[in-house]
Amino acid sequence: GAVVPNYSKMIKEDIVGMRVALPKQYLSADLPKQIRDRMLVSIEKLTDKGVNIEEVDVPLLERALAIYYTIMPAEVSANLARFDGIRYGNVVEAEELWQVYKQTRGQRFGAEVKRRILIGTYVLSAGYYDAYYKKALQVQKMLKAELNDIWQEYDAIISPTTPTTAFELGDKTSDPLTMYLSDIYTVVANIVGSPAISIPVGKDQDSLPIGLQLMGEPLAEGKIMKLAWHLENYRG
Repeated sequence: GAVVPNYSKMIKEDIVGMRVALPKQYLSADLPKQIRDRMLVSIEKLTDKGVNIEEVDVPLLERALAIYYTIMPAEVSANLARFDGIRYGNVVEAEELWQVYKQTRGQRFGAEVKRRILIGTYVLSAGYYDAYYKKALQVQKMLKAELNDIWQEYDAIISPTTPTTAFELGDKTSDPLTMYLSDIYTVVANIVGSPAISIPVGKDQDSLPIGLQLMGEPLAEGKIMKLAWHLENYRG
């Protein structure tokens, strides 16, 4: 089998000459100035350490959120439907079998879990499987191919971690689309099976943390850990 590298030693190795891709899709005009500025400062720090950072075009990154929120709910729905559908978590005791099902699913699942189960069931249904789930799998494969081309030339992809800083707890529970948009940069790693790491790079005017994400080629954790270590320990 593969030998796991000594990451503690590897992260301190020189990063001169490493190449990092900055997808132009991640430089949206809607990105808040404070997040953009912190990202640009981080890019300057890496450049100062000898890293080459170049803008690239990865068109299907714009479809990543749609891919994720089609495939992931489908997997949730399929997994929770196995056997009799109540083999996960705590089962509510009741006198009648139908009450066991109703109360277990009604009381033990939160609103977001229920929402994802329903979305997943919908995209897997006979009338919509080809239109949504199958198509999402096809685009997922195409996105992997685009990123495989990136890994031929670059060691990592750099992006913000989130498009905004944190909103107040419970503030967006009635607006799931806004919550889903917070995942726009981080879902890519899940879709393509890549390692990713988030590094704190500053705070906004409300002292809320701003994060920077580095994503790497599958099984190349050492590269992004090395870049992250040098960024965190930068002394200009």
